[in-house]
Amino acid sequence: MPGCDPVQPDFGLVRATNSGIIRDRRIRGIPDLLAEILSPSNRAYDERVKLEAYARAGLPEYAIIDPGARALQHYRLAPAGRYGNPRVYEGDDLVRFDCLPMIEFRVGDLFVGAPDTTL
Repeated sequence: MPGCDPVQPDFGLVRATNSGIIRDRRIRGIPDLLAEILSPSNRAYDERVKLEAYARAGLPEYAIIDPGARALQHYRLAPAGRYGNPRVYEGDDLVRFDCLPMIEFRVGDLFVGAPDTTL
């Protein structure tokens, strides 16, 4: 993405209408959505460095999935080119991304079968 060091997000989505940015098995442009799954070693990088870089690049939606809190933070790009405060989803909350308005899921379903992190 413009202005970003090469990044390897945990999940990226490019809609068919934007598929021209995929060349040589790489995304060479701004995807519709990126998501990162936090781990203790990457938390600050995903929540600060990548968040700011993705906003500067113009990424419309960014999601941070926190397995420890069993939550998802959804950032939407504001007209000023920055992300506002995230919408935080937990448990039975339904998540829907702007780029996929017909698909929704419960955030708790992301963690079904995952080990209990509260022990």
